[in-house]
Amino acid sequence: MDEEIDALLQNDTWKEFAINDLGELYFFLGIQAQRSSASVSWSQEHYVTNLLYTTIIRLDIAYAVNRACQDMQNPTNADWSAIKRIIRYLQGTVSYGLQFKRLLFLQLQAYSDADWAGAMTYKRSTSGMIFLGPNLISWCSRKEKTVSISSTEVEYHALTDATYELISLGPVFA
Repeated sequence: MDEEIDALLQNDTWKEFAINDLGELYFFLGIQAQRSSASVSWSQEHYVTNLLYTTIIRLDIAYAVNRACQDMQNPTNADWSAIKRIIRYLQGTVSYGLQFKRLLFLQLQAYSDADWAGAMTYKRSTSGMIFLGPNLISWCSRKEKTVSISSTEVEYHALTDATYELISLGPVFA
């Protein structure tokens, strides 16, 4: 891998730009990187109290943070309790993060799920999708734009979104 980077840096195109080889990546934009011979692990131990940044690496809290932040213009005691519970959870799992394994063969896989009218306040469904290769490369969790009539309909919308994302990522890995 280092030989490939060195070859790119010596390419005439790269000589036009001011590029410095700073060595191994250990910390970048609040993300701590740890390398081994088989994988690279990312964690955000320094962002435990900044929930929005933490969700970049910690997908296990993404839905809870999204839901808690929807009412931050006029938070109630219940909203603050939810935020405190998320922070306590993070303090107990501070070393969790993402791991990317080195593989010879990468196959795109897509998973989708939906929560039909899970947010009773908004009467909209929340859909999510995760794309693995087995390494995480893309994910999304959002409120659907329309109100669905049935759980089958909302699952169909989530599957459509996942398929669209999978098709758009296909040429990148071809």
